[in-house]
Amino acid sequence: MISNRDKVETLLRETGSKYILTTAIFKRAKELVGGAKVLIEDIGRKPEILAMDEISEGKVEISYDPNAAATKKAAREAAAAEVEAATAAEESAATAEPASTPAPAPTEQA
Repeated sequence: MISNRDKVETLLRETGSKYILTTAIFKRAKELVGGAKVLIEDIGRKPEILAMDEISEGKVEISYDPNAAATKKAAREAAAAEVEAATAAEESAATAEPASTPAPAPTEQA
């Protein structure tokens, strides 16, 4: 029987990234906890171990889009730029308005 450490080392060599592997195991474990069908024999193992075993046995494939991270980063930067532009517009509108001072109240003279 292959130890979990050996499985992890093999999967790391196959994926080339511990981050991709960790994310894949986490996502699959989350699916299993959510009620997804277990694709291998379940003998009372934790969802993380089941997920790792499913991946190592080829029942679940890891797919990674390297452009996805760049796309998400660009979207975050665009949203931040929008917020910054809106804030700058509000600040310039606030400084452009003349300060209004209330007129003095009339006083009665006796």
